[in-house]
Amino acid sequence: MSPDTSQPLAIGLITLLVVFLARIFNNYRVKMVKLDAIPTIGHDGIFKSYISALHFLTRGREIIQEGYEKAGLKTTLNFPGQAFKIALPDRWLVIVTGQRMVEDIRKAPDNILSFKSAVDELFQTKITVGEIVATDPWHFDIIKGPLTKNISAKFPEMHDEMIAAFADELPFTDGGTPYELSVHILMVTGRDEEWMSININFTKDLHTTSGLILLTPFRFLQPVVGWLATSRRWYLRRALKHLRPIILRRLQIMDKNPNSDDLPDDFLTWLLKEVNTSKRSDLSNITTALLSTNITAIQTTSSAFTNALFDLASYPHFVEPLRREVEEAIREDGWSKVAMGKMRTLDSFLKESMRVSNTNAFGLLRKPLQDFTFSDGTVIPAGTFVATATRALHFDESHYTNPDEFDGLRFHRLREELGDNLKYQMVTPGDNYLSFGAGKHACPGRFFAVNELKALVSHTLLNYDIKFDEGDKSKVQEFAGRMSADPNTHIMIRRRIQWD
Repeated sequence: MSPDTSQPLAIGLITLLVVFLARIFNNYRVKMVKLDAIPTIGHDGIFKSYISALHFLTRGREIIQEGYEKAGLKTTLNFPGQAFKIALPDRWLVIVTGQRMVEDIRKAPDNILSFKSAVDELFQTKITVGEIVATDPWHFDIIKGPLTKNISAKFPEMHDEMIAAFADELPFTDGGTPYELSVHILMVTGRDEEWMSININFTKDLHTTSGLILLTPFRFLQPVVGWLATSRRWYLRRALKHLRPIILRRLQIMDKNPNSDDLPDDFLTWLLKEVNTSKRSDLSNITTALLSTNITAIQTTSSAFTNALFDLASYPHFVEPLRREVEEAIREDGWSKVAMGKMRTLDSFLKESMRVSNTNAFGLLRKPLQDFTFSDGTVIPAGTFVATATRALHFDESHYTNPDEFDGLRFHRLREELGDNLKYQMVTPGDNYLSFGAGKHACPGRFFAVNELKALVSHTLLNYDIKFDEGDKSKVQEFAGRMSADPNTHIMIRRRIQWD
């Protein structure tokens, strides 16, 4: 290329680059002008904000609590409104407070405030879980439909699996055995060791990878980090080896007779009956949908069960009243969904456990697909994550009497005093109780999860005594506002005299 032609080309390329960078800078400046109107907890400078982001990784609960309390004061000069922002390594997170703003999030349509876009970006779902989950999560329809409708029918089968898993994973002795519950509780949720191992490690891999993604300060590098860090493809191959013959056999039966009695009436069959596209018919995608379903099931149930056991050990005066209620319900209706529904005291205890011990610092995460204006006039720029101060709300004395105290009968009393049989049940989300989310994006599997959790705790109450190991007590771990029980906590479990 001659100098006469190369020089104009170079000038043109440089001009395009300058225009491109100027546009990026201008968009960033416009976005920051809107965000600057929202008070900051911590530093908000370009460089110092990264220091605050690092603090948030280990002090997220404390930082959000500080913002929540300041927002409640509504000081005119330093903290106007009811929203504040926190620096994450890769972006700003806006936290909103007050029931009106929570209601704004709950009512906003998905094409404006997107739950799915926030989750897909936070976890890099296409890479860490699978593209089918990001583009066509048809397993959600199965959870909302057949799974929820079949809780009663499937309860005896679930109970049998639970009994076998308890016997295999927690071989308690009469004298008492100390356990680190992190692994054992996970395995109690199923019996097939290889399949459970795949699901548990797949779930752990997702959380490890998402943590590394969160630590990556440049968003354009996050897909690369996710692809390099995840072991999803390896677990998928193991799962396929396990499921391929089962899936193929069922598809053969369905080709002859979709309603054949030879088809097991379970989640996999329900998934296969909804295979109506070429992507859904791919064995890898079917397996991915099943693995994805189990991610939430394992995480929710194991975490809630662990915290419930810790709370029983921490507040042993609740044990005998709960046992009496469980014994009476089982005596009248056996191990059934009907019996679980009669356990109002246990329902209250478990809901209180979720409120106090099993709530992340923030929730109802959304990503605005366009600038979003809250009812108080606060503007959230498109692409900025927004969430609620869930844990702080659960400990707000304007919502709960003595919120810092664990009161296992709290919601039972409210049901009795106010005569509202539904509002204060564990499965019911509310403005002041967000453990299961809210609105149309409330956890679709919560009905199954609550019945499963009641069965697990009921079995424990009837058959075992529990207490903390000498010198141990309930502890939590925190990472970027996500709370979890400390897996190193030891709890003593021993068999008790069987009830009549």
